[in-house]
Amino acid sequence: MASAQHGLSKTTGQEYVRTKHKVLTDTEEQLTSGKRPRDVYQQMSASQPDNGPRDVCHVYNRRAATQRHTQWQPFHPANLADEVQLKNRQQTKAATRHILVYLVLCQCFLFWAVIM
Repeated sequence: MASAQHGLSKTTGQEYVRTKHKVLTDTEEQLTSGKRPRDVYQQMSASQPDNGPRDVCHVYNRRAATQRHTQWQPFHPANLADEVQLKNRQQTKAATRHILVYLVLCQCFLFWAVIM
């Protein structure tokens, strides 16, 4: 039995895929552009009835997953080690900026001193 038909599968004879990757990425792109989940579902189901999201709840769940993923990425580290590493990286960037500004100012002053 290579491929048994499943109630939620879109095609038969191939590997079982509940939702294709392209549908997920298209949904996320439209949600991040500011569209409401209901509008995204209506537009995708009208344009691609066979390859769209399963239902409106599916789109709402994708929005929640996307928001959760972006919320935890750079601002809320998962543990103390990540938080310390992030803080050190921010301090290093700030120190590098200060050094670069200082070097530019020194070069400008030296250039001005040579001209005068």
